[in-house]
Amino acid sequence: MAQTKKILIAEDDELEQTFIRDGFLKSGKFEISGILPNGYRLLGELEKMNAEALPDVILSDINMPLMTGLEALVKVKKNPALAGIPFVIFSTSAEQTTKDTCMNLGADQFMAKPASFSEYETFARKLHDSIK
Repeated sequence: MAQTKKILIAEDDELEQTFIRDGFLKSGKFEISGILPNGYRLLGELEKMNAEALPDVILSDINMPLMTGLEALVKVKKNPALAGIPFVIFSTSAEQTTKDTCMNLGADQFMAKPASFSEYETFARKLHDSIK
């Protein structure tokens, strides 16, 4: 079985956080380092971590209060200690312009959020398999 990966997640919707946690844990592919409500808290958490504790991947929603996922993405990619962590943006918008914006700002990947909460386990497996 493939090795589990540490993931740090930014998502502001509390109900969605629950479904993400459940789906990712059911997948058996990830160890969740935290689920934070915005990019500001995501950055704060990353800055507190030592090198060994850093996640193998960051998953972030786009639209969140205080600091969006895109703002957090830019800050992470500008920080040499964090820039190498794959940063995946996920959103309910699957429009090509949204995807292009994310990729142009440095996202390693863009994924559409599952259509239903029950699909998060499959989403987690796809994400795990896509990370090098």
